[in-house]
Amino acid sequence: ENRAAPGMEALLGRLREKGYVLALASSKPENLCRSICARFGFAPHLTVLVGSPPNGDWEKEDVVREAIRQLGLTAADAPQVLMVGDRKFDVEGARACGVDCAGVEFFGYAPAGELEEAGAVAVVGTAEELEAFILAH
Repeated sequence: ENRAAPGMEALLGRLREKGYVLALASSKPENLCRSICARFGFAPHLTVLVGSPPNGDWEKEDVVREAIRQLGLTAADAPQVLMVGDRKFDVEGARACGVDCAGVEFFGYAPAGELEEAGAVAVVGTAEELEAFILAH
């Protein structure tokens, strides 16, 4: 029932080639995240993949914090971290961890204006716009 967001697999590849360290932090169960990322070709581009554990439903803040921990980052690294999300929960979870969040409208389910109202540092409508923002961030 899933489909890949347009342009994301290619974008992940280009970012990885440029030396960006990429991670997934999802509140979905981790086993589901792993199968989805493998199915759409995202997994080879990810250094870390974090989802909710089998016996718990983590909040976005929990998975972001765990991804940061697994990457070996500290609060001092926060200015170099960018969360990309499609709902206000992503923006709020990133903020709780001291990192910025760019909102994406080309995949996801946020109603119009939700990402801006939540405080996303940018809201983009295509993978190309996301790439331009990341490269300038």
